[in-house]
Amino acid sequence: MIAEVLKNLDIELAKEDRGRMEKHGTAQPEAYDYYLRGRGYLQDYDRVDSLENAAAEFQRSLRLDPRFALAYAGLGQAFMHRYALARSPESLEAANAACRRSAQLDPSGPDAEICLGMLFNATGRYDAAAQHLERSLKLDSTRDESYRELAIAYEGLKRLGDAEALLQKAVGLRPHYWAAYKWLGRFYEAHGRYDQASGTVQTRG
Repeated sequence: MIAEVLKNLDIELAKEDRGRMEKHGTAQPEAYDYYLRGRGYLQDYDRVDSLENAAAEFQRSLRLDPRFALAYAGLGQAFMHRYALARSPESLEAANAACRRSAQLDPSGPDAEICLGMLFNATGRYDAAAQHLERSLKLDSTRDESYRELAIAYEGLKRLGDAEALLQKAVGLRPHYWAAYKWLGRFYEAHGRYDQASGTVQTRG
């Protein structure tokens, strides 16, 4: 009797785990694990080795589940950051394919919207970038990368006050993460506000 109860409990727990993963777009535990590793590497997106590792993890995830939209979005972001560092057309083309595939698989997902917003920002199409990133924030208002990328779009559209407010919001969401301070400091420096830029760097440190 006890063995049967435990067996049934294991089945129920497995169902719960599958349900949680399916909410993220996959029923493959390993695919989700590789995806999470890729997101971890993506946090250090200013380092080429981290981007290479991130892309490799997302690709491993997609080999296990070729319809995993979040992994495509992560892969697209890794390629976009690589393009920002090296300006290689191949990275931009790869990002375009990955971002659009993510959007096809999950049209209502914030990750695909972030990915497309980054793509349009990189190519100077700030109106289109803003539309995608505003949509991403409506879908999930807790993502600091949405605020950072939307700030880039607004800066390109000369909406400087809005851009600054978004960057400050990103800092508030993740006060211990270096990227938000970097972009806020860069914004102040680009617009001649050197004292604030210096203060931002000191706060980050």
